[in-house]
Amino acid sequence: MNEDGSFILQTGAVDIGPGADTAMAQIAAEVLGVPPEDVLVQPSDTDISPFDYGAYASSTTYVTGSAVKKAAEEARTHLFEFASQMLDEPAETLEAHDGAVHSKQTGDSVTIEEIGYESIYGGRVREQIMGQASHSTNESPAPFGAQFADVTVNEYTGEFEIHQLVYAVDCGVAINPDLAEGQVEGAMHMSYELAVSAGFSFDDDGTPEILGFRDYGMPTTEDQPPLDSILVETYEPTGPFGAKSVAEIPVNGVPPALSNAIRRAVDIRVSDLPITAEKIQAEIDND
Repeated sequence: MNEDGSFILQTGAVDIGPGADTAMAQIAAEVLGVPPEDVLVQPSDTDISPFDYGAYASSTTYVTGSAVKKAAEEARTHLFEFASQMLDEPAETLEAHDGAVHSKQTGDSVTIEEIGYESIYGGRVREQIMGQASHSTNESPAPFGAQFADVTVNEYTGEFEIHQLVYAVDCGVAINPDLAEGQVEGAMHMSYELAVSAGFSFDDDGTPEILGFRDYGMPTTEDQPPLDSILVETYEPTGPFGAKSVAEIPVNGVPPALSNAIRRAVDIRVSDLPITAEKIQAEIDND
């Protein structure tokens, strides 16, 4: 904690794009009763940062977020010790919110900034208010998702058009719904690519015929059908504020959903990726 009432947060987690730093700041801020912008998340550095196993299994919010919550709770305990002296109130009667520590008995309060100044420059005890924690667990609560695809198929040529992709996901409590929706929609785009265009081909000598992204068939925003995400909120008791993972599960949805939609439309099954009009037409001709 700094003397102006702001906080510095160090974790070993690396934000690889989905907004982990923002989520960590929100978790710490919720515990400490300050706005998230008052929590500065320092970039990870192997010289000074705590250890972290890495961003895998969509576990950053669930595991690192739990460590952040514990560390913030420890810092809050020291915060309340100073506030107890400043308010002449027992620490167990205090709560932190709206940038201040409040007494639940009298309603008196002292701002977080005032506590920060007192902790660094006060006349009684001078102390750097800090908290640290680790978190490990054998728990691995699974997210659940359902992919939907609205498709029209030409029963003569095999050509198809995807009108809309919708993914509903249970990720517990979304710490930041906008970031969670962004992860779902980004994953759906990757899943759409896997379903309809990703793939490599080789000539008879085993030489790759796909030598660059221009030939790879990666869909652009012009090719992408409309995407919608639905966050089905539940509460995971083992996660920070009820959260669990979300990042990777939507990557799995589009290929089977598209295959099922085509089967429902023209009663044939294409299970070899990528799904193309030529493969659909071949199945129709063989039916």
